[in-house]
Amino acid sequence: WRENGCIPNVIWMTPSTWGWADRNADVVPFFQGGGQWHEVFDYSDDFFQSGKQLLEFNLQKFGYMGAYDMVVGYSIAILFAQHLVSSYRISDFPLVAEDFTSETGYEKLRRDMLVLNANTLFGPFSLNEYQRNVGRGAAGTQ
Repeated sequence: WRENGCIPNVIWMTPSTWGWADRNADVVPFFQGGGQWHEVFDYSDDFFQSGKQLLEFNLQKFGYMGAYDMVVGYSIAILFAQHLVSSYRISDFPLVAEDFTSETGYEKLRRDMLVLNANTLFGPFSLNEYQRNVGRGAAGTQ
């Protein structure tokens, strides 16, 4: 992305593994996050009742079932779309292009993300005072 001159100026979200993130900390300096998803999770969003339903739709539509990364990639785009809808829902004359290119606009979008509450296929999304998603607890067991 750097060779192409792409400079993420609002948010850059991509699915990756923890191993990749550890090996590439200099490439993505503000990388944080993580998620756990399993096909039996029953979290839903406005379009699918579950991640498994999304994968079945993908199979029907494109002939490819997909896996965890498909659910992650879809959820990233949907969450960002919900962020934009929420940011501009009460604006009669939104200045979207300006917000993506100005310091003031960037700060507006950043602050709007801090108060965003959304439902995703990974569960509820809500950031705490440390800007970490605390929408749901971890699903780990030992």
